[in-house]
Amino acid sequence: MKKIIITLIMAFVLVMSRAACGGNDPSEEATSDTTEEIAAEEAMTAGQTPEYTDFSYVKELSSETGFGMDVNAVLLTPEGRAVMRTEGELGQAIGWEVELADGVSDIYVEPFGNGGFYAILLLKPEGTVSEVNASALINDKKVEIIDRLGAFNDVKLIEGVKEEDAYSINAILSNGDKEPLDEYLK
Repeated sequence: MKKIIITLIMAFVLVMSRAACGGNDPSEEATSDTTEEIAAEEAMTAGQTPEYTDFSYVKELSSETGFGMDVNAVLLTPEGRAVMRTEGELGQAIGWEVELADGVSDIYVEPFGNGGFYAILLLKPEGTVSEVNASALINDKKVEIIDRLGAFNDVKLIEGVKEEDAYSINAILSNGDKEPLDEYLK
């Protein structure tokens, strides 16, 4: 009987101490941080608050690792605008949300080389490809768009290819041919 009373007292003390310390209510659901919340926390730590616009988009490519360059998402709106959401030093330098281009039909973010860098590619309705220069983002903290990558005029889609020890990116043309884009990437 003595053990039961001690157990009940200890349980009561535990419940009361959790309540006094602001413990979690077991009826509350656990929530996970979204990419925007994580980016906001990182920015606040650096003394800045990211501001993301709430808008509709038809495609989102996001990364919790920032694609290796402080970019946490690339979005395509129904109107054909490509928008990049940033974080960290890049976000502080160029802004948290940057419009890359309009008149875009599709967006791609693919690893290339050894996989440490990603290419952000924008496919235009006329079949041309533009690239967001990863080197300029990483090294210079600025957005530089390279238009008409490879001078192709009839690209229908982009594919990332994992090879044995590296990644490559191909443009698939309207006739089905595959053309490598790696040599044009900056």
